[in-house]
Amino acid sequence: MKKGMRKVRALVLVIVMFVSLFQGIPGMGEKQVTEVSAASKSQAEALQWVKSQVGKSIDADGACGAQCVDLILAYYDFLGVPRASGNGADYTYNALPDGWQRLQGATP
Repeated sequence: MKKGMRKVRALVLVIVMFVSLFQGIPGMGEKQVTEVSAASKSQAEALQWVKSQVGKSIDADGACGAQCVDLILAYYDFLGVPRASGNGADYTYNALPDGWQRLQGATP
C-alpha cells in the first residue's frame, strides 16, 4: 500500500509542477503571462494536454512501468523538444530546453 501511495504522490507532484508552468494564464492566479518557447504548441494546447493526462498511467520510456518521470518525458514528446534524462531528483538541476525556466516556490 505504501508503494502505491508513493506513486500517487509522485504523480500529483509532477502534475503540480507542469501546471505551475501555466501560472501566468489569465484566470489561473497570475495576470502576467510568461512566454515559454519550446515548440509549435500554445499554452492552451499544452494545458489541455496536461489536463487530458489526469487519471492515466504513462510509461513513456517503456522501462519499469509508469513512474513520475514518464509524465515529464511524455510532456517533452508532446512539446516536440528533446528529452532530458535521469531520475526525478535529477530534474531539479538538469538542462532545460531553450526558453524554459524553473520557478522556485511557484503556486500553480
